[in-house]
Formats: sequence, structure tokens, C-alpha cells
Amino acid sequence: MTTPVSFDSENSSYPLNLDSKNEGIINVNASVPFSTKDSGAWHIILPYSIIFILAVTGNVLVIVTLLINKRMRTVTNVFLFNLAISDFLLGVFCMPFTLTGVLYREFLFGSALCKLIPYFQAVSVSVSAWTLVSMSVERYFAICHPLKSRKWQTLSHAYKMIALVWIGSLLCMLPILVLSKLQKIKGTEENIEKNNKLFPGKGMTHSFGHKVTFFAPSVAQKEVTKKAEAR
Repeated sequence: MTTPVSFDSENSSYPLNLDSKNEGIINVNASVPFSTKDSGAWHIILPYSIIFILAVTGNVLVIVTLLINKRMRTVTNVFLFNLAISDFLLGVFCMPFTLTGVLYREFLFGSALCKLIPYFQAVSVSVSAWTLVSMSVERYFAICHPLKSRKWQTLSHAYKMIALVWIGSLLCMLPILVLSKLQKIKGTEENIEKNNKLFPGKGMTHSFGHKVTFFAPSVAQKEVTKKAEAR
């Protein structure tokens, strides 16, 4: 999975410190920005580009295939379709903007995208994680309770679950949309701005993201696995 483009002071490639007198200014020891003459930069650009092309192409093929072939629209394939959409969005919102941030050491896309890009990155990750949980639950009932599950395992039920996943992800990640902010850098020759999430308390950014996109889905899948093994 790609590293989010939002610039986090707790996990940065060079030290950041909030100015005690002005919370909108960050002290930074910035490295030299990217130059097209720097041959070493292409060692970063090439793998990012390959991953981006494969992620977009692969997920687009899955999406187009499931859209064209109506016979393939089973419950499981509907979840796979949703997973392909979320992974496609993750590639689009992560790879180009993350690469730009790595190369130029600043956020170049303005205050509006400063909020939207991290938000949609987080939403796409959350949708991917919870879609996998939904697929696990659906497979559990299909295998362990095949007769009972036939009554409710329909396409309409799958669409409802997908809608619930999207709505829940959009709502859960709203703090990232609200708290993401461009911050001016102090200690550099030019007026450089970084994208930072101003969560109250140290480590809350990672704690919040891990609980929504990793910890809770992992617990849910673990419980499904336990029940399946118990049978």
C-alpha cells in the first residue's frame, strides 16, 4: 500500500517542529528540492510510475469486465467490483501526489486539495478494508449456513452492504477532512507549505487511522475465522 501524501510531522523524512509562538508555522530542515538533472530522482520516479500504471490498468480491467459481462454479477463479484473501485481511487489519489511530495518536499496543490486528497486517500483505504470484511462475512455464511443464507444473500443485499461501507467510511474519515491544513515552513529560503493533519495529541493521526482501517477490520475477520473453524 502506498504512503499517504499528507505530510505528517510525526512521520516525516526530515524533522518538523511547530513554532511555539505560531502554530501555523513549522520549523524544518528541508533538503534540496527535486531537479530534473538529478539522476538519482529517477530511481524513485520509475517504481512509482510502474506501480501507478499497474494499479490503474489492473483495476480498470476488472471494473470494465464486470460492467460489460452481466452474467458475472454475482454477490462475490459485486464486492470485488467495489474493491477494484476503491483500489483504483487509492492509486489515483496516492501515487501521483505522494511522488510529487517526495520529490519537491512541499505541497503544490493548494488548500482545497490539501483537505480533499488525504480525505479521499483515507476513505479509499477504509472502503478497501471493510469491503474485505464484508466479503469474509458473506463467504462465512455461504459456507457454514448455505441454506439459511440463500434467503438474504442477494445482489440487493450486497448493494446495501457496499452503500453502508461507503457511507461509514465517508463519515469516519471526516476528521481528516476537517483537520488537514496547509502550514507555512519556517527556516527555508522560499515560502514553502506542507500538508499536515492537526489532530489534538501526539500520535492521534496514526492511532485514528489504524483503528478504522486496520484494527477493527482485523478483529472482525478474526472473529469470522474463529467461528468458521469452530464448525
